Amino acid sequence: MMSCTVLFYLVVFSAQTGTAGGVISVGPIAPVQGDAAEPDALYAKRDDVAMAQRAAAIWQARLKQNPNDFESAWKLARATYWIGTQAPAVNDRRQALEQGITAGRAATRVEPNRPEGHMWLAANMGALAESFGLRQGLKYRGEIKDELLTVLRLDAAFEQGSADRALGRW
Repeated sequence: MMSCTVLFYLVVFSAQTGTAGGVISVGPIAPVQGDAAEPDALYAKRDDVAMAQRAAAIWQARLKQNPNDFESAWKLARATYWIGTQAPAVNDRRQALEQGITAGRAATRVEPNRPEGHMWLAANMGALAESFGLRQGLKYRGEIKDELLTVLRLDAAFEQGSADRALGRW
C-alpha cells in the first residue's frame, strides 16, 4: 500500500513537470548578486537545475528585503519544491524543502485567500514527509490535509486540480 505522502508527491510532481524526470545534481541555493536576471525566465528553464537555483536565490533575496512580497514567497516555495525533488544529495533536498515550507508559510501569511502559498506549502511538506520517513510524515499529515482543503476552497482548478487529486488519494 502506497502512503498518502508518496501519492501526494507523485500527483504534484507530475503536474509540475509532465514527466517523472530524472535526478539532477544540484548544490545548495547560492545567492545571486542583484536582480541581473529575471527569475521567472530563469525558472522557465528549470530543467537546468542551476537556473531554478538562480531564480530561487533572487526570490529569496527579494523576500528577505520585503517579508510581505507574496509573489516572491510563493514562487520561492515552488522553486524550492522543484529543487528539493531533483537534488541527489539528501542534505540538499532537505534544505530546499525546508526553505520551501518557510516560504510557503510566508506566502500564506501575506495572502491567506490565494491558493499559491497553500499549494506549495503542502507540496514541500509532502515531499519532505515522503523523502524523510514516517516521523516527518506524521509531523505534517494534518497540516498537508488542511492546506489542500484550503486550496480546494479557494480555487479547485489550481495547478490542474492537483490539490483535489492529492487529497482524494490522501
